[in-house]
Amino acid sequence: CRYVPYNTSNKQFHWAKKAKWKKAWEEEVAWCIYENRKKLGKLPYQKAHVTVVFNHTHMFDKDGSYTAAKPIIDGLVKQGVIPDDSPEYIDLHVEQRKAIKVSEQNTQIRIYDT
Repeated sequence: CRYVPYNTSNKQFHWAKKAKWKKAWEEEVAWCIYENRKKLGKLPYQKAHVTVVFNHTHMFDKDGSYTAAKPIIDGLVKQGVIPDDSPEYIDLHVEQRKAIKVSEQNTQIRIYDT
């Protein structure tokens, strides 16, 4: 999936730019769900294990990485993969790996029904 811009609670985007990135992520998640619909099985999952892996040249701090994953989780809810983003429906883990080059930056999303 696409690159996630550096954004933490200390460095906020303008609301319009943030809305643009949120919409882009929702579209990206929708496309990924569409491409993998058969692999995902019956939706919505009653309890999903979701792992988001950021491969970036700039590492987030721990709370920043979970903040960066929020639009992805919102996209999963909007696409009907999970009913809600509360702990009752999702077990979320966020990992980070250091990318050496900007061209190597990407985001991986792994979803399992538990």
